Amino acid sequence: MHHIRGCELQKYKDDPYDRVWAPAVRKHGLIDVASDAPHIRTGILDRPPYAVLQNAMTAVNPSDRIKFRLQFPPVNFNIYLSMYFSEVAMLNTTTEKRSFQLLIDDEPVLDSPIVPPYGSCLEVYDSNITVFSNITFALAPMEESTLPPIINAMEIFLIGDLLEDGTDSKDVEGLLILQSAFGVLQDWSGDPCLPKPYSWEWIECNSDPRPRVTALYLSSFDLTGVVPDFSTMDALETIDFHNNTLKGPIPEFLATLPNLKQLNLAINEFSGPVPDSLSKKIGLNLVVTGNPDLCTSGNSCKTYTSSSLTE
Repeated sequence: MHHIRGCELQKYKDDPYDRVWAPAVRKHGLIDVASDAPHIRTGILDRPPYAVLQNAMTAVNPSDRIKFRLQFPPVNFNIYLSMYFSEVAMLNTTTEKRSFQLLIDDEPVLDSPIVPPYGSCLEVYDSNITVFSNITFALAPMEESTLPPIINAMEIFLIGDLLEDGTDSKDVEGLLILQSAFGVLQDWSGDPCLPKPYSWEWIECNSDPRPRVTALYLSSFDLTGVVPDFSTMDALETIDFHNNTLKGPIPEFLATLPNLKQLNLAINEFSGPVPDSLSKKIGLNLVVTGNPDLCTSGNSCKTYTSSSLTE
C-alpha cells in the first residue's frame, strides 16, 4: 500500500484492515498537495483510512502525466490494483476541470475518465491485471482537463494460486514467537512463504504444497535480548543469528531441531556454557566466535574446537 503523506511506514487507527502504508516515491515533476476539505467521506469498498486521503500527489503542469514504474519480478502474474482519488480543493466548475484516465502500457483501461470528488473518495480498481517486470502505469490528463492528474493512495495485492496451501502452522507459530520477542521483525506480515516471489526476506522456504521454513537469516538485524523458544519450527536447516546483541545462555531447544545443520551465533553476548547437546550434535556446524562471556567446556572459557564447534 502506498500513500503520499510522510516519509515512514504508517498504520492508522481508523483502518479496519490494519494495513501498513508506505510513502510514495516522488519523482521529478511531481509535488505533494494537501486537501482543504473539512471532511472526507471514506465509506467505499476498501475503506481507506482518512489520513491517506488528506494529501495527494500531482504533476506540476496540467498536461503532464503521473507515471509509475513498479518493481515486479521477471515472471508474469496477476494483481489486484486499487487507486484512491479525492479532490484537494473546491473547483470553479466554469474555469477548472480535473479529469484523467488510467493507462497501462499506454493503453486506456477504463470506459470513462477519472474525476476525483471533493469531500469524498473515488476508488478505481481492477481485480485481475496481468503484470510483468517492465509494465508501466500512468495517469494521463484528458484533452479538456485544465488541471493535472492527482492520486492520494494506491494498493497492489498479488493474486496467488487458490489451490496453494499456506505456510505450515508450526512455522507460523514459531515466527510469531520471534516477532513478539523482537520488535524489529514486526514489519513483516501476511503468509511468510507465499506467494513465492515475495516470501519474507529473512526466511527461506521449501517447495512443499504446504511450505516449511528451512532457514532463518537474521544476521545484523539489531536483535537484542534472550532467544525465545521457537522449537515448533522443526524443518529448520540453517539459523544465522550472528552480529546481534543476543544475551543469556544458548537455548537447549536448538539441539532438538532434527534437521539443523548450520547454527551461527557469532558476535553476540551469550554467556554460560555451550550445551553439550549442541556441541556434540552430529552433522551440526556450530559457530560461537565473538561471545566473550561464553564458556565452551563446563565453567572454563578456554578455546575449544572440534568438527562441530567453532569459537
